[in-house]
Amino acid sequence: MPHSNIGCGELVQPSHISPNAPDLESAYRKLRPMLFGALGKLSRQGFSVLPSDGLDVIHDFFVDEWTKVSATYDPSKGKLESYVYAAFVNFARPRLIRSQRLQRSLADPQELSKLA
Repeated sequence: MPHSNIGCGELVQPSHISPNAPDLESAYRKLRPMLFGALGKLSRQGFSVLPSDGLDVIHDFFVDEWTKVSATYDPSKGKLESYVYAAFVNFARPRLIRSQRLQRSLADPQELSKLA
């Protein structure tokens, strides 16, 4: 069986990633502060999120969407940061809405104890 280094701390860049986009690790380090800013703006628009949950949304974005985002990025159409910002907002907003709906649907434990 051939030996592979995948999973040994190295991030592998798939071949269909645009050469104009940074690899996952570089993008995460570079763009994470900007994405926290996007979450702050979404919070001010009513899509509130706790910082720990916000970090989960950022991680999910990179895990679930980075391959597609980096493959479809075209530098002739604008800056990478602008493209990623828009892609992140489109990814995060529905998740935040679902999270808010779930939180509203949960019953307060003290209220439940009154019903018992």
